[in-house]
Amino acid sequence: MLCLRIWFVCAIGALASAGQAMAATLSELDFDGGFSDSFSAPTAIGVAGISSITGFWTAEDAGGYDYLVLTGLAPGLQTFHIDIRPVDGALQQTDHAYNGGAYVKYLDSQFAYDYDGRETVGQIDILHGDEVPVRVDVTTEVAPGGSVYLMLHDTNGLPGYPLFYEISGLEGAGIPVSVVPLPTAAPLLLGGLAVLGAIACRRRRS
Repeated sequence: MLCLRIWFVCAIGALASAGQAMAATLSELDFDGGFSDSFSAPTAIGVAGISSITGFWTAEDAGGYDYLVLTGLAPGLQTFHIDIRPVDGALQQTDHAYNGGAYVKYLDSQFAYDYDGRETVGQIDILHGDEVPVRVDVTTEVAPGGSVYLMLHDTNGLPGYPLFYEISGLEGAGIPVSVVPLPTAAPLLLGGLAVLGAIACRRRRS
C-alpha cells in the first residue's frame, strides 16, 4: 500500500510540474551576437512563458539600435513597461559629467528605416544623480495575429555611459496555450500509473 501511495505522489507531482508554465527572463546574452541592430531584420521573441526581456548597450555598441518584434501576443489592449538605467558599475552617481540617453519607438508593423515609428514612447535622458531606473510604458491595441515592433536607441552614444533596459509586463500577454488536452488525458495517465504501481507492489510482496 505504501508503495502505491508513493507512486501516486510522484505521478501527481510530475504532472503538476509539467502543467505549470514557468515564466522566465530572456536576456540579450541568450542570443548569439545580441539583439538585431537592423530595422529590416528585428529579433523575433515569442512572449509565451516570458515575464521580461533585458538588453543593454556597452561601450562597443554605444549609439546603437536594438530592434525587437514581440510575437504570439493575445489580441486586445496590451501595456509593456520599459525600465532604463545605467549598466551596473557605471559612474552615474559619482561622475558629474554622466549623460546617458535612449529613444523608444514602436509600431504594429515592421520599421521602414532607423527613425521610423508612428508611435514614439519618449526620449529618455539620465544625468548625474538622477533617480533610476526611468520607466516608460508602451500601450497599444494588438490585432488578432498581430505583433509589436520595438526600436530602442542609445541616443547619446557615449562609450563611458552604457545603459541597461528591461521590458516587463509580459506575463499573460501571450496567447494561452490550450491545444494539448492535458486535463482530459491526466486521469488516463494516472490510471495507467496506478495499475503499474499495483503490479510492482504485488511483485515485491511475492
